[in-house]
Amino acid sequence: TYPFIKTTHANHARSLISGMSEEEQSQYSAVLVIGGDGLLFEVVNGFSDRVLLPSSSSILSSNELQSSNNGLSNALPSQLVSQDAIQHLQRIFYSVNIAPIPGGTGNGLVKTILHECGEAYSAMNATFVAIKGQPRPVDLSCVRLSNGARMMSFLSLSTGLVSDIDILSESMRWMGEMRLYVAAVYYMLRKRLYSGKLYLKLSESTSSGWDVVVEGSHIGVWVTQTAYVASTMCVNPAAHLGDGVFTVFVMQPMSRWRLLQLLLEMDTGGHITHPYVKMYVCSQYLFAPEVDMSNGVYSLDGEAVDAGPLEGVMLKGMARFLSLPAQA
Repeated sequence: TYPFIKTTHANHARSLISGMSEEEQSQYSAVLVIGGDGLLFEVVNGFSDRVLLPSSSSILSSNELQSSNNGLSNALPSQLVSQDAIQHLQRIFYSVNIAPIPGGTGNGLVKTILHECGEAYSAMNATFVAIKGQPRPVDLSCVRLSNGARMMSFLSLSTGLVSDIDILSESMRWMGEMRLYVAAVYYMLRKRLYSGKLYLKLSESTSSGWDVVVEGSHIGVWVTQTAYVASTMCVNPAAHLGDGVFTVFVMQPMSRWRLLQLLLEMDTGGHITHPYVKMYVCSQYLFAPEVDMSNGVYSLDGEAVDAGPLEGVMLKGMARFLSLPAQA
């Protein structure tokens, strides 16, 4: 059978998926998600909600991290996701394939899949890939928020400028992707600064501990997992599905002219070489803001989440999406 369900409200898909038993899920070989990254976010987290209950311990506050005399490794919880939970999650995600069809504002993941297949971006080509494609492992990450809630992510986590543009432009959704460009001009003129510490477990580091890569003022932090975060925005041309790492961009304080250059370069990936952008590759991150963020907002895969201390860990090849063989 091929049931068709039209969602009617926020988190409709998430509640439907999370309410399915594994036996019910086993009746289907794939779920086609026609919408944007937001609907895909609901589906992915609907699957993981069966396993990822809120953590009993919350992340330490920024002040607690700053004042810790024993180092960050002793301040943080020892494990974000247990091995039993990882195995359970993989069993759930590997029992059904996911196929996104673009129908929303961002569509970053389906753009990345089509790009790696050598297919032009369109709903028709995405449908062709869904019909003819084979299962391909795709990375997910587990992100824990300051309130202990844990969510799965497939695209990106942003704070500061990028989250302001993404989330606070929601009232202009009727403009489509153009809303992002209008909001970018507005927030460029405002040029807000943020303050905090960013800790990473760097992929190239010889140490198993944490490295502090940001301390103090910055314009924004952008943790990405894919080559594209929107159908027209190539955040990292070198990224590949299933490469098992985060690419982290830190935007340092800069003039409005430099910021304008940065925003103009984001669509093509030119921001990677921008003099006020630092890029890191890591497997785990923790961000601790130095100011009260109770009224702030972060963007997780384009969805608004509460601001505050948070951490994320990469889960390589956790889910399976339908795709054609990658083109060299």
